[in-house]
Amino acid sequence: MEMLHISKADFDRIGADYKGVYMDYQGMHPQRKGRRVAFLPGHGTTLYTEGIHFVIDDDCTHLPILCKENAEEGAAYQFGGGILYVNRLYRISAEYARENHLAYLERVETSTGDFALPGGDTINAARAWPARREKWRKSMKTFSINGVEYTVEPCTAICGADMGDESRRQDALFVSSENGGERSEFVVFGWEMPETADGFSDMCDDPSAWESDQDVVDTVKK
Repeated sequence: MEMLHISKADFDRIGADYKGVYMDYQGMHPQRKGRRVAFLPGHGTTLYTEGIHFVIDDDCTHLPILCKENAEEGAAYQFGGGILYVNRLYRISAEYARENHLAYLERVETSTGDFALPGGDTINAARAWPARREKWRKSMKTFSINGVEYTVEPCTAICGADMGDESRRQDALFVSSENGGERSEFVVFGWEMPETADGFSDMCDDPSAWESDQDVVDTVKK
């Protein structure tokens, strides 16, 4: 289907009862959640989705930024102050990636060029996870401070401030404890695994390295 075009002025004139936001109640297109929808003038009772069926000329600010979660062939996204169209989504082999010095296995062909799909699988993740899991299992340590037992294990995580940006994932430590039946979990950035209780205490004295918001911190343990 050819993408329809509408001016910003004409779109703004559409009443609130005739436009809204795609919610995907039937679970058919989760990648379209959050896109605007509208009954367009001159097109009857068909509900159209912005960036899927139509774009607004000279206004791309409501289009999503392309990532793995919302990627769809034929869809439009905002990019560099303009509109980017996805022509094709594809995946390359780990062997091809290594031969061509590419980091991402999931890729996208767009109207502006061919590049890695943001948030897609990387060759390092595909190659390193089995060995890393075994290494991490052996690296887990337990420390007792003031009668509370803390378990520390390596992980990778994304700082809350990076808002889920996979390219910002980094090595970290996952610290969990239980006190009076209440479990606490933290991610610690910028520290190597402490070897002694004193080293763990030193890490505890660096509050700027600790994150507790598990809704934002994306953690992958062993």
